[in-house]
Amino acid sequence: MFDVLKQDYLASRARGRATAGRMLCRAVSDAGFRAMCFYRLARWCRARGFRLAAVLAERLMHHLSHCWISSLAEIGPGFG
Repeated sequence: MFDVLKQDYLASRARGRATAGRMLCRAVSDAGFRAMCFYRLARWCRARGFRLAAVLAERLMHHLSHCWISSLAEIGPGFG
C-alpha cells in the first residue's frame, strides 16, 4: 500500500522524495491527496477482509475530504 501511495504522491507534482513525513504533510494540506490516502487504506482493508475498517475509512474520507470514492472502485497507482 505504501508503494502505491508513493506513486500517487509523485504523480501529484510533489517536489522531492516521497518520504512518510512529506506524504503526511501533503495529506493534511491537500484534500484530494487525503481522499486518495483514505481510498488506498479502505481498499487495503477490504482486500484483507476487514469490511468494517474499510467502511470506517470511507466515512472518514467523506467527512474529512468532502468526497466519496468507493473502496470497490479500481484505481491504479500514480493517480494524480
